[in-house]
Amino acid sequence: MKMIRLTPSAMYHATNENLNSIVEGLKIEEKDTVLAVCGSGDQAFAILEKSPKKVIAVDINDNQLILGEFRANSVKYGLYERFFSYDLLEKFKELKEKGEEKEDCYYIIERNKYFSDKLDKIRENIRKIEFRKGDIFDSKFYCGINKVYLSNCNLDVEAGLEEYIEKLPSGIEIYVSDSDSALFFGLYDKTKLMKKRTSKARSYYKDINGNKYDWWPAVFKKP
Repeated sequence: MKMIRLTPSAMYHATNENLNSIVEGLKIEEKDTVLAVCGSGDQAFAILEKSPKKVIAVDINDNQLILGEFRANSVKYGLYERFFSYDLLEKFKELKEKGEEKEDCYYIIERNKYFSDKLDKIRENIRKIEFRKGDIFDSKFYCGINKVYLSNCNLDVEAGLEEYIEKLPSGIEIYVSDSDSALFFGLYDKTKLMKKRTSKARSYYKDINGNKYDWWPAVFKKP
């Protein structure tokens, strides 16, 4: 296995989203071909564990893709400790200077708990994931795709979202992490809100009194 030393320019080392929200909001099934923002790779691996037909993880940052491939190879060769223990030293130093190290460590701990009993299944499916460089809004990635994990990625201009939606194939489902953002308001007008799936996804972001916190996801379907 080729050894890769990661650099702090890999921007996202662990997700701060709820992985149950994503996989249940999208209701991943064996027939699904899923396009996902790569980032740390956590979301793509969580989707992969549900045994879809294929997962394509896309990112514009080379280091995020290197990180994703490194973690995938770690699982492939049964080196599970490397899936969790890649080099976070520089990232920790950076966060400590900002006084944010406790928050980031919390997300890493929660992420590790989620995957603790799932790596064998991910290993069974590891051949089904691939990593590609590019813009997740680029239509070239959407051939054969029926579900998309969009996270909170956004287009630079408002007109871009409308054009993006028009190019989407009919029936495609989209999970966005921050549906309250004005950047995604166009989805409410141009697609159909999947109410039951959205309710399920949001249930992981409510406190005991039913108040929302952190992310506020939604799942949409293009007619």
